[in-house]
Amino acid sequence: MTSTLTSDKVESFLEVVREQESPIRIYPEQTAFISKKLQFDWKEVIQGHFDGDEGHKNFVVDDCGSKESSFVFFGSQKWKLAKIHFHRRSEHLLESKLSKDGSFDAEIHFIHAPVKEHVETGDKMIEPSENLVLGTFVVESSAGAKSDELMSFFSACESGEKTVRLPPEIIKQVTKLEHFYFYRGSLTTKPYSENISWVVFESPLQLDKTVLDPICPTTQEARKGQPWNRRFVLRNFE
Repeated sequence: MTSTLTSDKVESFLEVVREQESPIRIYPEQTAFISKKLQFDWKEVIQGHFDGDEGHKNFVVDDCGSKESSFVFFGSQKWKLAKIHFHRRSEHLLESKLSKDGSFDAEIHFIHAPVKEHVETGDKMIEPSENLVLGTFVVESSAGAKSDELMSFFSACESGEKTVRLPPEIIKQVTKLEHFYFYRGSLTTKPYSENISWVVFESPLQLDKTVLDPICPTTQEARKGQPWNRRFVLRNFE
């Protein structure tokens, strides 16, 4: 006698065997130090277009060729910026003086794909992941970045503009970040594949509330925090 595995049964099975899911709540005192660096090689101009269904839209970075693309160096690998998406309240939680309950006003995920190219960085670790995702928290601040370009960037999601530029204010703030937490986890949307290396920066970006409000049409539903299980969460700062 045979039985058919329905999608519900498969989903139930995966819920049992998953051990490295994301997002997580980060407890700084429970993390371990590791000497690890991330180096940015982002261009001053990053352009692309919004794509996806309502409630799951991404900013897809245009493939302009290797000389014009934006990269980061992490481990012994080079990673190419491919997509960006947004959550209006953060998915990751961080026990921090900057947040009462661990959550932040927003979180931006910068998704990088590995480049098959040997890189000498001094770090011999090869990440066993299909993507490297940089997570940056965002807080509302009256002193935060505010510009017409920031406002129009998110409105472009609804207007359907074919090509838009990532605002330079975001690029400048992100590329200055150095302190981060690191762990291996999963996608935070279905199918929750456990093939992601996560870098979650300690310091949040500062944006004006008038800039954050228009993010709503581009945001994806935030997934609740998942168990650490037997994983280690590392940090690159003392």
